[in-house]
Amino acid sequence: MADPTLSITHVSDWLLPMPREQACRRKPFLRAINKGVEKDSAALIETTYEGKGPHGIAIFVEATTDNIQRTVSNVRAYFNKHGGEMGKNGSLNYLFDRKGIFVVPIGTLNPEDFEMEVIEAGAEDINLEEGLFTITTCHGGFRKHDEEIGAVRN
Repeated sequence: MADPTLSITHVSDWLLPMPREQACRRKPFLRAINKGVEKDSAALIETTYEGKGPHGIAIFVEATTDNIQRTVSNVRAYFNKHGGEMGKNGSLNYLFDRKGIFVVPIGTLNPEDFEMEVIEAGAEDINLEEGLFTITTCHGGFRKHDEEIGAVRN
């Protein structure tokens, strides 16, 4: 079930900074967000698909849709077009762990203080390489960790 508490502002804050940085057009993103907001959120279904890509690479697809037949058809077509094949649900699930990953530039942060505060906020792992912190958290608290890391950075 889609999260009805997730507002359009919250979603656009997550999605729109990336296209701006990469100089992509914003209209397709805004159109997709608005289309999703217009639909009754109770009618949206979250589903997963599993399969193998070229050379046996395991692929796990998460989708939110209002038409499950169209979605499974599209996912199957992408697998077939690129030399893969869809598997049965549960056939690859054991290979994956759901995690939240944040990448934060060190900037003017004190690395030791930032590291301690992020660990206290519930991070599972934190690495500092080439001026970037890579923070790993549990998937379930992604939004909470996003807010806490934002508070620590400021």
